[in-house]
Amino acid sequence: MTSALVFTAFSAWLASVVRSVGRAQDSLVVFAGGLFSALGLFLNGALQWVAERPETLANDQAAQLLHQMLFVLGGPVVVVGSALLVMVGAVSLLRAKLLPTWLGGLGVVIGLIDLAALCSVLPESVDMMILLPIGRFTSMAWLLTATIVVTRKLGKARS
Repeated sequence: MTSALVFTAFSAWLASVVRSVGRAQDSLVVFAGGLFSALGLFLNGALQWVAERPETLANDQAAQLLHQMLFVLGGPVVVVGSALLVMVGAVSLLRAKLLPTWLGGLGVVIGLIDLAALCSVLPESVDMMILLPIGRFTSMAWLLTATIVVTRKLGKARS
């Protein structure tokens, strides 16, 4: 659940950067995407505690239902929220010239992969489940890289 709090704080920072470059509406979408992902992480963490309780483990149907909820909250919910955060953040930071073109374009592609991962919840699209870890980990890598680039550019602008 700690990751949800950190993700919320990071989303607020990124939204404030997007707002500071004159993209107020985009900043709301960036923050909403981050909150959506953070909510998925938070609920996933809380339900993991419930899923490991002896009384839950003794009830096969309850355990199965909880594990399905854990999958949806920790997978598609987090990744779809990341899609908004990454894709809108990439476009906004690219327009503000805080990101190189290749990194902004990569953010858009990763955001589209994240959105496509939503198909993993459809019963007949088992093959699409591979997009969940791809989207999740590439989103985190992109966010880390973009944060470093933006922080350096903002630091140079202040000095």
